[in-house]
Amino acid sequence: MIDKFETILNKLVKNNIFADYTSFLVFSASIGILVGFSVVFFHNLVEFLNVFLQNLDSNFDSSISRFIVILIPIFGMFIQAIIIKYFPEIAKSRGVTEIIKSTIGIKPKIPFKNTLVNFFASAISLGTGSTLGPEAPAAFLGGGISNKFANIFNLSEERKRIITASGAGAAISAIFNTPLAGVFFAVEIILLNDFHTTIFSSLIISSISASIVSRTFLGEEPIFSINIKNTIDFSYIYIFAIFGLLSGIISFFFHKYSAFIKGIIERIYRKRVSVIRVMSVIGIIIGICGLFYPDIFGIGYLSINKVFSSQIGIITVIILFLLKFLLVPIVYNSGAFGGFVCSIIISWCNVRLHNSFYPE
Repeated sequence: MIDKFETILNKLVKNNIFADYTSFLVFSASIGILVGFSVVFFHNLVEFLNVFLQNLDSNFDSSISRFIVILIPIFGMFIQAIIIKYFPEIAKSRGVTEIIKSTIGIKPKIPFKNTLVNFFASAISLGTGSTLGPEAPAAFLGGGISNKFANIFNLSEERKRIITASGAGAAISAIFNTPLAGVFFAVEIILLNDFHTTIFSSLIISSISASIVSRTFLGEEPIFSINIKNTIDFSYIYIFAIFGLLSGIISFFFHKYSAFIKGIIERIYRKRVSVIRVMSVIGIIIGICGLFYPDIFGIGYLSINKVFSSQIGIITVIILFLLKFLLVPIVYNSGAFGGFVCSIIISWCNVRLHNSFYPE
């Protein structure tokens, strides 16, 4: 079936259907729509699994549910370990770095099986409680799909590069419901600030197309719900500078800690300790932490929105911050699929400061 599809597409290519600039922009829009549908499916799958996991303990009034809460992260890490064990090359080829390699010509072609395996592995990882984020998997999904179709249509190397970046940007646009974020992500991160008219046109069209699909099926509301009733007084602008510096300091120590953990885990693997054993133990740790603090599970968007609505107290926020800070590098460097996620403590501080400036 796939061979017949590619034969039809190749016939269209021979007829120069995508030879001119206008057709290329139509192709960009089509890629955006396709990536949008893929991201919607990915988002709904992860959200379904994540909400199910977080609600387990409250939905079942029995001791067995507490065991399931711990068991599910173990199961998710075990499945990922199996994928890493039997598909090591595919497991290595993931994330934003692979998309950048494709656009600069190091690995121009992204095998579609890599995209599919990463799609399902990331959904399993995030849906079963891994404390990672969806941004890198989504970008890889969008870039992988667009790269595949660029190769099917035998576009020029330059246009393959643009389309691959457009797909990655479209995925970010769809998952956050923010077209401009997708455009600037593609320009600054994927294309390393390489900018000209053709690139910008393709990025805008694909990102908007993906956002339209996302809004149609996921709703108009943004991922994060921030209820600001008053405009912020510019006399408090220094607060933003303080939080910027604080975030930079936290990021520095997070980077150093992550490098330290990476070295430890690499030494463990060099001693031929099974990846299945290591990741299963980490799954147990995630499950135990999530048993007491279920907001630690998964992507964290639900938890961040709880912070914005002041449903979580400062003590819980600090604990969640510390757990995320400690667990994310361990989970990621063990081989789990997903990306780094941000701390929610800054979100809590922003909400509290806003409430103090503008009391009800």
